[in-house]
Amino acid sequence: VHRRRQPLPGQSLVVADLTYDPAAMLATRGGRSIPLTRAQSAILAQLMQRSPQIVGHRELIAAVWGDEGRDAAALHTHVYELRKLIDRPFGTALIASVHGVGYRLTPP
Repeated sequence: VHRRRQPLPGQSLVVADLTYDPAAMLATRGGRSIPLTRAQSAILAQLMQRSPQIVGHRELIAAVWGDEGRDAAALHTHVYELRKLIDRPFGTALIASVHGVGYRLTPP
């Protein structure tokens, strides 16, 4: 199911002023390029594909680590780092926490 949601090669995802190129694992916001790690890329892709819906913790963990699975603390750490790159420098947060459920990416 997760593979079916993946964008086609060369297809970028766009939410508000945030663009993500999955092939390059590169996000762009406000004209600034933001290189991402594999985990950050997987999280951002899931959030952008489902925006503005909530993506649950378990769905994100499965998207990043698959059957290997990690705990929620590892996910929270990666989302924290992603927020430092995607939200903080731009003054407008796109990534929102939904307490006890997951995260969502919402345009301002």
